[in-house]
Amino acid sequence: MTLAHALTNHGWKIALIDAKILPSKNSVQDSRALALSYSSQQILNTLGLWKNIASEAAAINTVHISRRGVFSKTRLRAADIHLPALGYVVSAAELAELIANDIPQMQDVKIFAPATVETVHIKEKTAQVQIQQEGQTHTLYARLIIGADGTQSRVAEQLGVHQEIHPYQQTAIVSILTTDEFNHGNAYKRFIEQGEIALLPLREKNYGVVWTTSNKYAPDLLNLTTEQYLDEVNRKMGRYLGKNLSMSKRISYPLAAVTAYECIRPRFVLLGNAAHTMHPVAAQGLNLALRSVAWLAEVLVETKDDIGDLSILKTYKQRTEADQQQMQSSMHGLAELTSQISAKPLWGIGLNLLDRIPILKRPFIRRTAGLVGRQAKLVRGVTLYE
Repeated sequence: MTLAHALTNHGWKIALIDAKILPSKNSVQDSRALALSYSSQQILNTLGLWKNIASEAAAINTVHISRRGVFSKTRLRAADIHLPALGYVVSAAELAELIANDIPQMQDVKIFAPATVETVHIKEKTAQVQIQQEGQTHTLYARLIIGADGTQSRVAEQLGVHQEIHPYQQTAIVSILTTDEFNHGNAYKRFIEQGEIALLPLREKNYGVVWTTSNKYAPDLLNLTTEQYLDEVNRKMGRYLGKNLSMSKRISYPLAAVTAYECIRPRFVLLGNAAHTMHPVAAQGLNLALRSVAWLAEVLVETKDDIGDLSILKTYKQRTEADQQQMQSSMHGLAELTSQISAKPLWGIGLNLLDRIPILKRPFIRRTAGLVGRQAKLVRGVTLYE
């Protein structure tokens, strides 16, 4: 949906196909807390979307990182690199709703939702998509198909794009925690035995909680009462969450890294989780996807040629490949490290060095904020009309 905002009013007709109805108020029940990096906030702001999101978002001013059983810790502060915030946290439901709000009013966007993709065919001069909506079959023709339909991409499946799948044998348990104290923009990441717990600041006294644990241990946690689970979270976090805690219903999902072997072909691009699903250990999947959106939109808007030509799509790939590969490899490595109890001594040394040596710390913070390497126009605050 963000890509539709980036590509509207540039002379194209855009078809937006979604298996579900577009998000609207109370239509999405998704309690996940999404962490938007500073670069993601800049993209949304340049597209004119942030004004709708800002009141629902909570700033991340400081990230506290620690390892249970190790006395060392580190703090990443927005002030260390002179930013107003390292990022922002918003609920998945609210973000989806606010991005979708203006799409029905776009004159150059036709919405097919809910609809299912039945077939996809790529030809030399055009691509053909056959969809089913309310019992009717529609055939659409386009110069470019963009598959941004998630890990189990129907578009990728139709075109025979193979995936490399790496199950982590881990489960993420997600909930919303309410405390008796304001969070003041503090986020916490606590690495523990067989996983980690992340607390993401939401508005006022709320946190989004993501407990990543082994598949073996996950059923035990899910079977705890709310009070027992709260006590376990508090104990693992070092008992500094305050008193009078309450928590929403917990939801869980399995974790795996999924990488498509091909992200571009003539007249075809895979984007976001359809191209690369990562472990949420540093909450970077959505942010990487938004940076890819920014680059793809920029490349397409600037071209004077056929937007589906492979040479144009190769330009997009060249501009995003390093970012994608570095982020995927670092998230995979960190995810594997969190499950290794034998690595405790390394955690102590690493956290100490990161906290005390600015020449290490600042580049790390800039990476977390999505501000490393060449930046797309939308990240730099430059619209695609300039």
